[in-house]
Amino acid sequence: MAHLKKRGNIIWIKYYDTIERKYKEFSTKCRATVQGWNEARKLLKEFEKRDEFNIKYKEMTTSRLFSEGFNEFLEIKEFKEKTALIYRRVYKLFVDAVGDKPIKEYNEWDYKKFKKFLNEFEYTRANKTKSKQTEEYIVRNLSNNSKGIYTTHLKAIFSFFVKRKYISENFIVPIKKKIKKPEIIEKDDLEIILDHLAKSGNKMQYYLIKFLLLTGFRKSTALDLKWKNIDFRNKVIIANNVKKEREFLFPLTTEVENLLREIQTVSKNLHDVFTFSKDGIKFYWRLQDKLLAEKKLSKRYTLHQLRKTFITRMLEEGISIHNVKALADHRSITTTLNYYTALNINKLREELENVKIFDSPAS
Repeated sequence: MAHLKKRGNIIWIKYYDTIERKYKEFSTKCRATVQGWNEARKLLKEFEKRDEFNIKYKEMTTSRLFSEGFNEFLEIKEFKEKTALIYRRVYKLFVDAVGDKPIKEYNEWDYKKFKKFLNEFEYTRANKTKSKQTEEYIVRNLSNNSKGIYTTHLKAIFSFFVKRKYISENFIVPIKKKIKKPEIIEKDDLEIILDHLAKSGNKMQYYLIKFLLLTGFRKSTALDLKWKNIDFRNKVIIANNVKKEREFLFPLTTEVENLLREIQTVSKNLHDVFTFSKDGIKFYWRLQDKLLAEKKLSKRYTLHQLRKTFITRMLEEGISIHNVKALADHRSITTTLNYYTALNINKLREELENVKIFDSPAS
């Protein structure tokens, strides 16, 4: 219960903070006169109304379920659908593991239980090493990187709860992701893929793969590319990082320019450089099914590995790591360093073999 008190010639309001569980006071800045006391009483009534609201708000937030807080999180953050899908998956896994209960009741033991659940979690997926005609599925466990992604997203949810004062601290410590060696497309396999696409009846399929290889663009960036974003005069491409919703500049080399000029002579679309649908892009998988069946390809590759191949080739050619970072539109130099480290470990070993650190003792 709040009340008025006089300190010197000024009237103060003293009250008990139910959240911090201690008495507090603040000045009304009203002087201790008849008029001042009347004004202070009005301020006290307004404060008591606010304090009553705070008590009700506290009662509401302490009983808020994880599902309610999660829905609020999604509504306020307004993520892109792809990002929201990951968060929904994390939500389902978390609730399946520890249940949907008031947010304030979760603790470190719940998180340990969730991590154990992730370690034991199994899912089925289509066996992509088989032909499309088969209906075989394989059972998989979550990779360490998947668990790292899920726990990082869970931490973001609980950080939101801390900001909303639903909990006082965030006890989620994400599982560290292992740094994987970037897997590039083997030179012989790449030549086979490009050769078959060049001889196919659909030139745009060949153009897309070659463009991805020459620029290292993400698939989403390439498919979002507009003719208006290509400045032939100033030799630059104004590309769009669809995932991060930002633009970056890419130099228009002679080889890339010649390829784009060739696309212009074939494509009838005056707006988009590439016009592949989600299903249309599957030609890359169908071609590899055919080549694998004919035993002309050593293994299967993703479209994203064209990007990894580009980055690795740039580093092999001696382009500085900071320039490669800019070309690849990496937000952090750490990502580029992963490629650099993987690339140079063999070269370092070879160089070290030729270095005589000390002479062998004479026999």
